[in-house]
Amino acid sequence: MKLDFSSGKTNVFLVFLGLAIITSFTSKLVSTYEKNIDFTVLPSDFPNDKVLTDQSSEKVSLKLKGYGFNFARYYFKNPILKLPVNEMKTNKSSFIWTKEKNLFSLERLISPMTLMNISEDSLVFYFDKYTTKSIPVKGFTDIKYAAGYGSFGPLVLTPDFVKVIGPSNTIQTIKSIKTELISFENVKNDLNGKIKLKLDSLENTIIENTEVEYFLNVDQFTEETLDVNINVVSNFNKSSFNFFPKTVKVKFLVSVDNYVKINPIDFKIECYIDDLFKNDYSLEVVKKPDFIKNISLSTEKIQLIMLE
Repeated sequence: MKLDFSSGKTNVFLVFLGLAIITSFTSKLVSTYEKNIDFTVLPSDFPNDKVLTDQSSEKVSLKLKGYGFNFARYYFKNPILKLPVNEMKTNKSSFIWTKEKNLFSLERLISPMTLMNISEDSLVFYFDKYTTKSIPVKGFTDIKYAAGYGSFGPLVLTPDFVKVIGPSNTIQTIKSIKTELISFENVKNDLNGKIKLKLDSLENTIIENTEVEYFLNVDQFTEETLDVNINVVSNFNKSSFNFFPKTVKVKFLVSVDNYVKINPIDFKIECYIDDLFKNDYSLEVVKKPDFIKNISLSTEKIQLIMLE
């Protein structure tokens, strides 16, 4: 059927239809209803020295009575119920909300609605105290050097400790914090820059620094070999035995810049003899320059020769 909008009858029909819709909507707004509404529960007024770690329930269902226009606000956004912890019972590690003690304050929060019932008799909010700890930073590296180049010192991080503030149970389990990956290839020169810390596992914490500076000294190196005397340490009479060999070849890597500093007296190779009837005895490097690396000995043991 085709409506003739120029007709007066049609205009009257539309007016009455609109009035009927408005009347019905207004009637619903001013009518009284009872409904169950699910609220997300959040603690409020939390002390600055404590952090929420868990809670017994994320949601509660409230049976409410009120006019339709009071219910309307709950249909446009997720209802949130903020419960002040300073009104709750407190023990060593939790705040406890109970229907018996806190019902009046809850009724205040949902006013002008009337609270008919609540799905939970009690709610528990678990907390932990904040603590502060200085935690060492460890470099996470994947560095490939060009042929004939290397590093003769450690990766230097600044700062090498960071202050972390958070729940004591969390903080006490953290032994170190790694950096993001520091990755380079074909390295010939010193490395320096800034790198972020890996903070994925540090939830509910405050970090003093989220990045650190790094420096790595890179040098060209050469391989060197020296003959070093073996020093025998023993409580036995040394005139009763002899040993072989007397010297050992010490092979190592040293930077080109430090090559001129190498001196045999900077090395000390010892062998401790505590039993004259063993076949051989292990050598130990007890002293070496700090600026060398990859040290190796031509032999790891000496043999003892008993004298008559």
